[in-house]
Amino acid sequence: MRTQILLSYILVTSRNWKEDTMSNIIDPMLTTGLGTETIRCIHIGLLCVQENVASRPTMASIVSMLNSHYVTLSLPSRPAYYLRNSEKDTTEGTQS
Repeated sequence: MRTQILLSYILVTSRNWKEDTMSNIIDPMLTTGLGTETIRCIHIGLLCVQENVASRPTMASIVSMLNSHYVTLSLPSRPAYYLRNSEKDTTEGTQS
């Protein structure tokens, strides 16, 4: 149950990131003054759950990303679960 909840948060976050609607998932109380830091943390989190393990950052690079705003973050690809789940949904949809 907890895993499903976590995965749903990842999917919703990924979708909002892709659609550039991060304000939909961030508590308005947190956006005052800390909005860019919150979005940066979410960005780093999405990098950590990418499908390709080799594309995920190392712990050392995560620490650098969190400690310095001068480190440029790459664009995250879709999370691993999203890819597998999308393919399953498409297959099930054509079988129905």
